[in-house]
Amino acid sequence: MLKQSWREDRRDPETLIYINNALLEASGAEYYTIAIVVPIRRNQDGSIANANLAEELLRGIAQAQTEVNLSLISNESKRDFPGQGFLQPKAINGKGLKVIIADDGNIKSYAVQRANYLVERPDILALIGHYTSDMTVETVDIYNRHKLVALSPGSTTEELTRKPRKFFFRTAPTTSVEAEGLVNQLLSVGRKKVAVFYNPDSPFSYSLWEQFTEQFEAKGGKTYRLRNYENLSKNDFNAEAAIEEVEKAGIKAIALFPDGQVTKSVENAIEMIKANGDRNWIVGPWDAVRAENARSSKTAKIC
Repeated sequence: MLKQSWREDRRDPETLIYINNALLEASGAEYYTIAIVVPIRRNQDGSIANANLAEELLRGIAQAQTEVNLSLISNESKRDFPGQGFLQPKAINGKGLKVIIADDGNIKSYAVQRANYLVERPDILALIGHYTSDMTVETVDIYNRHKLVALSPGSTTEELTRKPRKFFFRTAPTTSVEAEGLVNQLLSVGRKKVAVFYNPDSPFSYSLWEQFTEQFEAKGGKTYRLRNYENLSKNDFNAEAAIEEVEKAGIKAIALFPDGQVTKSVENAIEMIKANGDRNWIVGPWDAVRAENARSSKTAKIC
């Protein structure tokens, strides 16, 4: 059934991971086990609302897993195994790689539950995750106490830097580095006044706002938080009205700092980009602007 599923949809990374795991079990090969924790947003009825982030993360780990396991497969078996002809086998001490998939739902309570489950699995050597700073802040000490290595590909908040953990690592730059790029972009186009929108309850969003404000004002700029509109996470956020308030204040630049899809702040940020059109410069972190694909010619995509 796994092979049939793969033939029907070769873009499904979850299926590829399960194929790899099944191969290891069937062949009796020795292997290492790691876990990956992904954020799948769901509706109240349990149906999937957004799995884009999860799929992107899984595609990367599925490719890496396939490259490792290709080194264990006999030439006869390779004919039917995905990745033939374009992936290079990469052996790890002659062992394969098994991957456990966990979903934190981008919900703090779920993230803590998954973390407590994973640390009780003695076969798991390390994990990739969590993606958002919000979920990582909630779980990092659980992994650290149990000496389970956690490698986050998306957490950038400075809060994680202030208290280093021996078993926590990340591949993304901190918010201070990201803020520097945003500040320099605005100043390079002559914008010294900017209206800032963020989620004050998000570790990532708050940290980026804090770092951006500090750096922008240190270089002679001035930031503005418009009353009743600065909080991007509000369910009743009105993008059109927010843009009108920006223009009434005589401001020609906007900084959007949504969270990592924990609330509606990303959707609200996208609505602001649409409502803005070509009127004002907009800067934002890579996750928000990527979601809109920088559709406005004056939207600065800072990665």
